[in-house]
Amino acid sequence: MQAKHGVARAAGEFALIVAGVLVALAANDWRDARLERREAGAYRDRLRVEVESAMAQQATRRAKFEHARDASLRLVRYLEGDRTAVPRDSLADVLLQSAFVGFTAGQLGTDATYRELVASGQLRLLGGPALRRHVLSYYTAFDQAQDYARRIFPIYQQIARLTGHLPYQLLAGHPPPTPGDRARIVRYLQEDPGRVADLRELHSDVAMLLFMMDRLRVQGDSLLASLGAAPSPSGAKPRGSG
Repeated sequence: MQAKHGVARAAGEFALIVAGVLVALAANDWRDARLERREAGAYRDRLRVEVESAMAQQATRRAKFEHARDASLRLVRYLEGDRTAVPRDSLADVLLQSAFVGFTAGQLGTDATYRELVASGQLRLLGGPALRRHVLSYYTAFDQAQDYARRIFPIYQQIARLTGHLPYQLLAGHPPPTPGDRARIVRYLQEDPGRVADLRELHSDVAMLLFMMDRLRVQGDSLLASLGAAPSPSGAKPRGSG
C-alpha cells in the first residue's frame, strides 16, 4: 500500500513538473510571439515611412527630369534645322536645363529598411505572401529606376569641362554664366555634329526614366495600401515626350 502511495506521489510530482515545463514553454512562446509582433509592427511602420518619403522625394525631383526631357528635344529640333525651337541667345540656358540630370545616390529615396529586412531574413515578419509580393515589386522597380538613372548620358560633365561649373550651379546663378561660358556652350552645340546623337540619347534616357518613375509610383501606392496607409498624392501626371 505504501509503495502504491509512493508511486502515486511520484506520478503527481512528475505531472506537476511536466505541467510546469509546458506552462513555461507556453509563456516563452507567448513572449516570443509578442516580441515578434512588436518587431513586425516596427518594421511595417519604418517601411511605410521609407516608401512615403521616397515617393515624396520622387515627386519633387520629377520637374527637373521633365525640364531635361523637354529641353533636350528642343535642342535636337534646333540642331536639325528648326530655328524656331530655341532662340539662339537662349541656347546656353536650354542646354543647361537639358544637362541638369546629373544623378546622385538618393535622388529617388532610400531602401535602407528593405535592405535590412533582406539581410536579416526578416521579410516573413511583414505579413502574408500578398504583402511580401507588393514589397518585392516596389523595391524591384526602385532598383531598376536607380540603376537606369545612373546610366543616363552625362552631358553635365561636359558642361563642367567647358565652364568649370556644373549646370545646377550656373542655372542657380552661383556663379552666373559669363559671356565666355555662353559662347563656349553655343560652340559646343553648333560645331560638333555628334551633339544631335548625344541629345537624342539624353532625351530618350530621361523619357524612359520618367516612365519608370510612373511605374514606381503605382507600385508604391499598392505597397502603401497593403501596409494600411493612404496612397500618396499622385503628383504630376505623366506627359508625352513631345
